[in-house]
Amino acid sequence: MQSFKLLDTPDVPEILKNIFELFGENNVPICVFGGYLRDLIILGHNKNSQDIDIRLPLNEWCEEFPREFRAAFRLSAGHQRFLERMINAKKMPTNPAFVYRVDESVKTHILPYIFYGTDHPPLELILMQDFVPAPEDAPNADLGICQISSDGFDFYATDAFLRDKIDKTLTVINCADTRSAWQSIRRIRRFQAGSYADYKAVWPEEFVHIRDAALTEFDETT
Repeated sequence: MQSFKLLDTPDVPEILKNIFELFGENNVPICVFGGYLRDLIILGHNKNSQDIDIRLPLNEWCEEFPREFRAAFRLSAGHQRFLERMINAKKMPTNPAFVYRVDESVKTHILPYIFYGTDHPPLELILMQDFVPAPEDAPNADLGICQISSDGFDFYATDAFLRDKIDKTLTVINCADTRSAWQSIRRIRRFQAGSYADYKAVWPEEFVHIRDAALTEFDETT
């Protein structure tokens, strides 16, 4: 694991600085991760990012921010559907995440302007009971190129991230079963269809049989 200072990173968008300042002032630890951060470091821009992912502890969210502030957010539509499937299948995870976005129909003076900005993707808040700090979160991503996170003071990148960045590869690092393999397959396809068209997919030998089984189980094009 390697870390480098936020201020030493060139061209950090103002929105990231504002996010870190907002949650820092309220003593709420956060972990920024996902495509917005990855594209900033690798591509030098975030033009194609659909959202800014921010993970934070549920308890601090409820205790440190007033009710009016929290009322301006709603559970994202995609996550509502996900929770419905998990509940119906009786497969709720032991540490569920709750994904919230600003409800654009709600306008409140207490909500900082950054949540309504039009010059950046929407902010997506992922609330969890058992919060994982940024340095510990980075290695959990399935692809090396996704293993980067920030807590507002530092960026944390794994060696796998740095190798993928240098080699222009999309290396699968974590793969537990066919469902997770299928998620990685779909992610790699999206990357290669977009800004990472010249990046090569790399499946370590120990994951090849899981990948092949996932293609047989889930891919209707094969």
